[in-house]
Parts: sequence; C-alpha cells; structure tokens
Amino acid sequence: MIKKLRRKFILVAELSIFALLATILIGINSVNFSIVADRADEVLVSLAEEGGSFRREEQLPPDIQNQSGQGEQFVPGEGEPFQGGDRGQGRPDSPEMRASMRYFTVVFDENGNAAIPTRGLEMAIFTSEEAIAWARNLLGKKGGWTNTYYRFLNYEVASEPNNRYVSVVDVTRELSPSYNVLYASLIGSAFGLAVSLLVLIFVSKQFVKPLEESDKKQRRFISDASHELKTPLTIVSANAELLSMEIGENESIATIEKEIARLTEMIRDLNDLARLEEQEQPVTDKIDLSLIAEETMNSFRPALEKKNIAVTMDIPDSLIVMQNEANLRKLLSIIIENACKYALTHLDFKIKKEESRISIRMQNDAESIPDGPLDRVFERFYRSDVARASSAEGSGIGLSVAKAIVTQMKGRIYAKGKDGEFILKIEL
Repeated sequence: MIKKLRRKFILVAELSIFALLATILIGINSVNFSIVADRADEVLVSLAEEGGSFRREEQLPPDIQNQSGQGEQFVPGEGEPFQGGDRGQGRPDSPEMRASMRYFTVVFDENGNAAIPTRGLEMAIFTSEEAIAWARNLLGKKGGWTNTYYRFLNYEVASEPNNRYVSVVDVTRELSPSYNVLYASLIGSAFGLAVSLLVLIFVSKQFVKPLEESDKKQRRFISDASHELKTPLTIVSANAELLSMEIGENESIATIEKEIARLTEMIRDLNDLARLEEQEQPVTDKIDLSLIAEETMNSFRPALEKKNIAVTMDIPDSLIVMQNEANLRKLLSIIIENACKYALTHLDFKIKKEESRISIRMQNDAESIPDGPLDRVFERFYRSDVARASSAEGSGIGLSVAKAIVTQMKGRIYAKGKDGEFILKIEL
C-alpha cells in the first residue's frame, strides 16, 4: 500500500510539472510563431498593394518612396484574413529588406491562364512552372501556411478585377530562430522533467516515511496483540471445557465457547491480513481453478443444506490459472462463507473466462441490501446495522482479506446491491 501511495504521489506530481511546462512551452512558442506569421502577412499585404512584386526604389512612385501614401489598391480574396487597418504600415521600409525578400506571385486570368509579373519570381530554387503549379493548388484557399515554411495570400487587385493573384513568401530564414527556440525549450523541458523525477523519487521517500513507520507499527501491534491474546483464549477455552465436563452443557458455557471461536477467527483473519500486506509476490503455479472451486463449495454444502439454501453452480471444466493455490483457496472460502452466512434462500456461484481474464461471480439474496455500489464491505471491521442485528456471526474482516488477496493477484473485486441481491464479482 505504501509503495502504491508513493508511486501515485510521484505520478501526480510529475504530471503536474509536465502540464505546467507544456502550458509555458505552448504559450511561448505560439506567440513566437504568431509573430513570424504576422510579419510574413505584413509582407504579403505590401506585395498585394504593389501589384504582386517589389519594384526597385527608382521604380516606385513618390508616395511609396516616402512611405506617406497608399500604393495600388487591392481587394482581398474570399475569406482572406487581412482586413482593415493601414496596409501601408506593413510595407518593407528599406531597399535592402525589399531586395532580400524571397517570394513569387502568379496571376490567373478569368480563363485560368497563369503568368508571373515582372520581378514576380524572387526564389531561385523554383522554376516558373513549379511556381505556377504551386500557386494553382492554392487558388480558392484562404491565406495561411503552405509547405511549412511559406505563407501565401490569395487576392485581387482593384485595377484588374477579373484576375486572381497568389503570392507566396518564403519565411525559412525568419522561422529558423523560432524553431531553435522550440527545440531548445523541448530539450530544456525534457531535462527539467528528468531532474524533477529524480527529485520526486528522493522526496517521496521522505514523504511516505512517517506513513511507512506508522504502518509497520500497526502491523507489529496486530501481530503482538494476536500473540498475546492466544494465551488467555486458550486458558478460557480450557476452563470452559472443564466446566462443561463438571456441570454439563449449559447456555453460559455454550456462549463462552461461541465467543472464543469468534475471537479466534478474528485473530486468524487479522494475522492473514497483516501477512498478505507484508508478503511479496507469492510463488505461483498452474492450478485447476475449477477443481478447487468445486472442492471449496462442497466443504460448505452441509452448512448450506442446514439453512435450506438452494445452490446453483456454473463452473467450466479444467480452468487452468497461474496463481498461488493457498491464497486462491482462502479467497474462495471467504466469499462462499460470506454468502453462506447472509444468504436467505439461494446462492449462485459462477466462474467463466472473459477474454484474457477470469471472472468469479457470487450472488445471493440477503436482508435489506441497498441498490448500488457497496465498497464499504471491504473495509476492516465493517458490518452493516442489519448484519450486526442478525444472528450471523462475523468480524467484518473476511472481505478485507479477500480484497488483499485479489490485489496481490493483480485483480479487481467489486460488490453491489441490486433488487435485494448481494453481488460480488472478482476479475483475475
């Protein structure tokens, strides 16, 4: 239990750190890439204003040279993201920057014929045919990213309303620092997660140390108390036998013997529970679950027949499992004994294979069973008010031992009530 708590603490803490780092990482890099995209979009807007190409400084009209007026107007394409504002603000503001821009522009007429305007192909790595084919695939699409490192814009120029312009800008150079930041942040985050994991492993030891010591003290107390109680119980039992021999059987002696048996069973269950919690993975072997289940059920038949409880069994032949035989017999004895104590008229016991798991299902009617999950029945010393008021003997530890056995077998155990029926299901 302590090891599971420690692993859970490490997992939750590490996931929290991961979520924090992921949020910071996504935030920083999203802003970084958004800035690059916005700058590329400003270039595309400038290209659209100047008719799809950056002309040399001596070729520009005075209003563009002075950056004080508007260039040739353009009409954005349908769904195109750049709307409103002063489009002249995004224009490259120096001849060096304009000359260094890597872009191409393709103009499509109403018949779908394509042409590249003067100074419209400023990418040496593409031929005009490749640029036209690429631009044709972008016709009718919204502006955005294309082929990872390129931004494009689909637009119209007011002076040529029947033509469609597609401009593509290469932002590889601008994206390189952003990707460097991304890679560095990923490496840094991975390193941070590794360091935090090492720190958490060390801290978790200190975190669970008081719980581990408390758990050890509790198990030691149970063991010591069980050992100390055995002697007085043996003496009381011997004296009860002597009294029975001297004065014969009577109600008082029978009550004493009954309570001695109950306390002895409780001590045995507590020892079993402490042993299971301390025990490492037990030795397993191939065993016939069907045979063990039938033998265990047959050992309880006299008690079931005495209470007139109808028994229904559905057990497949030769169901071989890899488990510890002693623990499996103990588990089956507990759930059958529990059903035998509280069943009113019938008991249904079923074992079947469900894909890769083995399902063991016990169902019996009982008094005042509420509908819904009954997880509390696996708590130590838990007995419902109805069970305490009934004549059924018990300490409330048996199903706790059953859960400990199932957990050690890496299985699951459930309990629920439905229509006055108590249903217990085990998956191994």
